[in-house]
Amino acid sequence: MGKAIISLRVHSNLKSWVAFAGKGFTSSGELLRLIIAKSAFQQANDAGIGKVVKGFLRRERAESIGDTVVLAVRLPADIAELVKECANDRDKTTSEWCAGVLFEWYGRFHEAYTELDGKVDIATYSVNLRALVEELANVYAQKHGKQAVEA
Repeated sequence: MGKAIISLRVHSNLKSWVAFAGKGFTSSGELLRLIIAKSAFQQANDAGIGKVVKGFLRRERAESIGDTVVLAVRLPADIAELVKECANDRDKTTSEWCAGVLFEWYGRFHEAYTELDGKVDIATYSVNLRALVEELANVYAQKHGKQAVEA
C-alpha cells in the first residue's frame, strides 16, 4: 500500500514536546502519525447533528508565523486521503488542519503533564494511544464499509 507525506508548520516549541512524548514510541514520527490518524478517524466517525454542532463550536484562531518549524508525517495513502477530506470539511488546507490537530494534542498532553507534576508514564501513554487509534480505525472501517484500515 502506498504512503503519502504531509508537511505542516507549527510553533517550534511543539517539536520538542513531540520529541519528548515520542520517547515511548518507535519514533516521534510514529507519535505524530497516531495523533493525526486519531483525529481524522474521530472526525470521520462523527455523524449527524454532533458533526454539525462541533463544526459551529470549533474555535478559530490565527496562527502566528514567527518561530515555527516544518514537520512532516508519513501516512498510509488511505489515511492521508481521509485527512484531506477532514481538512476540506473544516475549510482548511491539509497542513493547517494537521497543525491544528497537533496544537490541540499539545494542549491536552501539556495539561495532563502539569496535573501529574511531570510524572507522565510515556510507555503506558504509547500503548493506550496505539490501542485507541486501532479501535477508532476499526469503527471507521465498520461505519464506512471498508476493509481494516492500517493506522
